[in-house]
Amino acid sequence: MENKVVLVTGASSGIGSATAKLFAKNHYNIVLQYHQNEEKAQKLAEEIISTYQVKVLKIKVDITKEEDILRMKEEIKNTSLKLTGIINGYDYKKGLLTVEGISNTATVNNGDYVYTSGLGGVFPSGILIGRVEGITTDDYDLSKIINVKPSAKFDDINFVTVLKRNDAS
Repeated sequence: MENKVVLVTGASSGIGSATAKLFAKNHYNIVLQYHQNEEKAQKLAEEIISTYQVKVLKIKVDITKEEDILRMKEEIKNTSLKLTGIINGYDYKKGLLTVEGISNTATVNNGDYVYTSGLGGVFPSGILIGRVEGITTDDYDLSKIINVKPSAKFDDINFVTVLKRNDAS
């Protein structure tokens, strides 16, 4: 997973900080976006680097300002880091999942299959999520947004159990 990267917004504290640590623990390089508390962001970056030995790019950005987002896009582009996508929503009317944060340099085609990554240790990797049915870019051309037709019918689920088998060593 050496080339996997995730952008974590609001990373200097709370859920953002915990999310950054979780991804780093799973060998993802991290782009830490913070707005005000540079000291906390710096401490978090140092902790992640020393604990998990991954790359960290720390960027001060006010995500309400377009010029800041465009600057962040350029800073990320000027590094060797390439972003990986995260499921960010579900459109009930269209019946599609939204996956965001995929690098514009990544090759994604309509009809491609999307699987779980196993990140976070909750669900195993390799579970089919669905198939790509549309590809666009975000408003700032920072990343791709893909629409995925789920392999499951979310309106017809009563119970879901995911079991993970431990392989014998």
